[in-house]
Amino acid sequence: PECLELWIATIVGLFSWVIDLDLSDCDKITNKVMEHVAKLTQLTSLNLGRCDNITDIGLEHVAQLTQLTSLNLNDCDQITDTGLAHIAQLTLLTSLDLDGCYMITGLAHVAQLTRLTSLDLSNDCHITDTGLVHISQLTQLTSLDLDGCYQITDMGFEYVAQLTQLTSLNLYKCYKITDTGLSFLAK
Repeated sequence: PECLELWIATIVGLFSWVIDLDLSDCDKITNKVMEHVAKLTQLTSLNLGRCDNITDIGLEHVAQLTQLTSLNLNDCDQITDTGLAHIAQLTLLTSLDLDGCYMITGLAHVAQLTRLTSLDLSNDCHITDTGLVHISQLTQLTSLDLDGCYQITDMGFEYVAQLTQLTSLNLYKCYKITDTGLSFLAK
Protein backbone atom coordinates (compact mmCIF):
# COMPACT_ATOMS: atom_id res chain seq x y z
CA PRO A 1 0.00 0.00 0.00
CA GLU A 2 2.82 2.47 0.72
CA CYS A 3 4.23 1.87 -2.77
CA LEU A 4 0.82 2.52 -4.28
CA GLU A 5 0.43 5.66 -2.21
CA LEU A 6 3.78 6.94 -3.47
CA TRP A 7 2.85 6.07 -7.05
CA ILE A 8 -0.49 7.93 -6.78
CA ALA A 9 1.23 10.93 -5.18
CA THR A 10 3.66 11.01 -8.14
CA ILE A 11 0.85 10.69 -10.68
CA VAL A 12 -1.05 13.52 -9.00
CA GLY A 13 2.05 15.70 -9.13
CA LEU A 14 2.70 14.97 -12.81
CA PHE A 15 -0.89 15.02 -14.04
CA SER A 16 -2.61 17.64 -11.95
CA TRP A 17 -4.62 18.67 -15.05
CA VAL A 18 -6.47 15.31 -15.29
CA ILE A 19 -10.25 15.67 -15.41
CA ASP A 20 -11.31 12.00 -15.68
CA LEU A 21 -9.86 9.32 -13.39
CA ASP A 22 -10.86 5.66 -13.46
CA LEU A 23 -9.53 3.61 -10.54
CA SER A 24 -12.23 0.93 -10.75
CA ASP A 25 -11.27 -2.58 -9.65
CA CYS A 26 -8.13 -1.26 -7.94
CA ASP A 27 -8.63 -3.20 -4.75
CA LYS A 28 -5.47 -1.76 -3.18
CA ILE A 29 -6.85 1.80 -3.25
CA THR A 30 -7.34 2.99 0.33
CA ASN A 31 -8.61 6.05 2.14
CA LYS A 32 -5.01 7.24 2.42
CA VAL A 33 -4.65 7.20 -1.36
CA MET A 34 -7.81 9.31 -1.59
CA GLU A 35 -5.93 12.08 0.23
CA HIS A 36 -3.69 12.35 -2.84
CA VAL A 37 -6.52 11.99 -5.35
CA ALA A 38 -8.25 14.92 -3.62
CA LYS A 39 -5.43 17.14 -4.91
CA LEU A 40 -6.69 16.64 -8.49
CA THR A 41 -8.90 19.67 -8.17
CA GLN A 42 -9.85 19.72 -11.87
CA LEU A 43 -11.45 16.25 -11.77
CA THR A 44 -14.96 16.14 -13.16
CA SER A 45 -15.31 12.34 -13.29
CA LEU A 46 -14.11 9.77 -10.75
CA ASN A 47 -14.72 6.03 -10.93
CA LEU A 48 -13.98 4.10 -7.74
CA GLY A 49 -16.19 1.14 -8.64
CA ARG A 50 -15.30 -2.03 -6.74
CA CYS A 51 -12.58 -0.33 -4.69
CA ASP A 52 -13.44 -2.40 -1.63
CA ASN A 53 -11.19 -0.53 0.79
CA ILE A 54 -12.80 2.88 0.33
CA THR A 55 -14.86 3.86 3.37
CA ASP A 56 -16.68 6.95 4.58
CA ILE A 57 -13.29 8.41 5.52
CA GLY A 58 -12.17 8.16 1.90
CA LEU A 59 -15.32 9.98 0.82
CA GLU A 60 -14.38 12.81 3.15
CA HIS A 61 -11.40 13.36 0.82
CA VAL A 62 -13.50 12.89 -2.32
CA ALA A 63 -15.77 15.70 -1.07
CA GLN A 64 -12.88 18.10 -1.71
CA LEU A 65 -13.24 17.47 -5.46
CA THR A 66 -15.80 20.22 -5.89
CA GLN A 67 -15.72 20.11 -9.73
CA LEU A 68 -16.97 16.49 -9.88
CA THR A 69 -20.00 15.94 -12.06
CA SER A 70 -19.80 12.13 -12.15
CA LEU A 71 -18.99 9.75 -9.29
CA ASN A 72 -19.09 5.98 -9.52
CA LEU A 73 -18.97 4.08 -6.21
CA ASN A 74 -20.57 0.84 -7.34
CA ASP A 75 -19.82 -2.08 -5.04
CA CYS A 76 -17.90 0.08 -2.56
CA ASP A 77 -19.57 -1.95 0.11
CA GLN A 78 -18.15 -0.17 3.16
CA ILE A 79 -19.86 3.13 2.40
CA THR A 80 -22.65 4.15 4.77
CA ASP A 81 -25.01 7.09 5.18
CA THR A 82 -22.12 8.98 6.80
CA GLY A 83 -20.24 8.77 3.51
CA LEU A 84 -23.27 10.14 1.69
CA ALA A 85 -23.15 13.18 3.97
CA HIS A 86 -19.68 13.91 2.55
CA ILE A 87 -20.82 13.34 -1.03
CA ALA A 88 -23.69 15.80 -0.49
CA GLN A 89 -21.07 18.58 -0.62
CA LEU A 90 -20.48 17.80 -4.32
CA THR A 91 -23.20 20.11 -5.56
CA LEU A 92 -22.19 19.86 -9.24
CA LEU A 93 -22.80 16.09 -9.42
CA THR A 94 -25.10 15.07 -12.25
CA SER A 95 -24.39 11.33 -12.10
CA LEU A 96 -24.04 9.14 -9.00
CA ASP A 97 -23.65 5.36 -9.04
CA LEU A 98 -24.28 3.65 -5.70
CA ASP A 99 -25.01 0.20 -7.13
CA GLY A 100 -24.24 -2.45 -4.52
CA CYS A 101 -23.54 -0.01 -1.67
CA TYR A 102 -25.75 -2.13 0.53
CA MET A 103 -24.82 -0.49 3.83
CA ILE A 104 -26.65 2.67 2.79
CA THR A 105 -30.00 2.83 4.54
CA GLY A 106 -31.18 6.40 3.96
CA LEU A 107 -31.12 8.90 1.15
CA ALA A 108 -31.64 12.24 2.90
CA HIS A 109 -28.13 13.40 1.96
CA VAL A 110 -28.57 12.43 -1.69
CA ALA A 111 -31.58 14.76 -1.86
CA GLN A 112 -29.15 17.67 -1.51
CA LEU A 113 -27.64 16.82 -4.91
CA THR A 114 -30.26 18.74 -6.84
CA ARG A 115 -28.36 18.67 -10.16
CA LEU A 116 -28.44 14.87 -10.40
CA THR A 117 -29.79 13.60 -13.69
CA SER A 118 -28.71 9.96 -13.21
CA LEU A 119 -28.90 7.94 -9.99
CA ASP A 120 -28.14 4.23 -9.68
CA LEU A 121 -29.36 2.63 -6.46
CA SER A 122 -29.49 -0.92 -7.81
CA ASN A 123 -28.83 -3.73 -5.37
CA ASP A 124 -29.02 -1.37 -2.40
CA CYS A 125 -31.27 -3.72 -0.49
CA HIS A 126 -31.84 -1.39 2.48
CA ILE A 127 -33.50 1.32 0.38
CA THR A 128 -37.13 1.65 1.42
CA ASP A 129 -40.16 3.80 0.65
CA THR A 130 -38.86 6.37 3.13
CA GLY A 131 -35.72 6.80 1.04
CA LEU A 132 -37.82 7.49 -2.03
CA VAL A 133 -39.43 10.45 -0.26
CA HIS A 134 -36.01 12.12 -0.47
CA ILE A 135 -35.40 11.04 -4.06
CA SER A 136 -38.63 12.75 -5.12
CA GLN A 137 -36.86 16.08 -4.49
CA LEU A 138 -34.40 15.38 -7.33
CA THR A 139 -36.52 17.02 -10.00
CA GLN A 140 -33.78 16.91 -12.67
CA LEU A 141 -33.48 13.09 -12.64
CA THR A 142 -33.84 11.55 -16.08
CA SER A 143 -32.49 8.10 -15.13
CA LEU A 144 -33.21 6.11 -11.97
CA ASP A 145 -32.08 2.52 -11.42
CA LEU A 146 -33.83 0.69 -8.57
CA ASP A 147 -32.96 -2.85 -9.75
CA GLY A 148 -32.98 -5.17 -6.73
CA CYS A 149 -34.41 -2.62 -4.29
CA TYR A 150 -36.92 -5.21 -3.20
CA GLN A 151 -38.22 -3.35 -0.14
CA ILE A 152 -39.85 -0.62 -2.23
CA THR A 153 -43.64 -0.83 -2.34
CA ASP A 154 -46.45 0.93 -4.16
CA MET A 155 -46.48 3.56 -1.42
CA GLY A 156 -42.86 4.52 -2.12
CA PHE A 157 -43.36 4.33 -5.83
CA GLU A 158 -45.86 7.16 -5.57
CA TYR A 159 -42.85 9.40 -4.82
CA VAL A 160 -40.94 8.11 -7.85
CA ALA A 161 -43.90 9.09 -10.00
CA GLN A 162 -43.27 12.73 -9.00
CA LEU A 163 -40.04 12.67 -11.03
CA THR A 164 -41.56 14.06 -14.21
CA GLN A 165 -38.24 14.28 -16.12
CA LEU A 166 -37.56 10.52 -15.95
CA THR A 167 -36.89 8.91 -19.30
CA SER A 168 -35.27 5.73 -17.92
CA LEU A 169 -36.52 3.74 -14.93
CA ASN A 170 -35.29 0.25 -13.97
CA LEU A 171 -37.58 -1.67 -11.59
CA TYR A 172 -36.17 -5.16 -12.12
CA LYS A 173 -36.61 -7.25 -8.95
CA CYS A 174 -38.81 -4.64 -7.28
CA TYR A 175 -41.21 -7.41 -6.34
CA LYS A 176 -43.51 -5.34 -4.13
CA ILE A 177 -44.51 -2.88 -6.83
CA THR A 178 -47.88 -3.83 -8.31
CA ASP A 179 -50.17 -2.46 -10.98
CA THR A 180 -51.34 0.05 -8.40
CA GLY A 181 -47.84 1.46 -8.07
CA LEU A 182 -47.33 1.56 -11.82
CA SER A 183 -50.59 3.44 -12.22
CA PHE A 184 -48.95 6.41 -10.49
CA LEU A 185 -46.76 6.82 -13.58
CA ALA A 186 -49.80 7.28 -15.78
CA LYS A 187 -50.97 10.34 -13.86
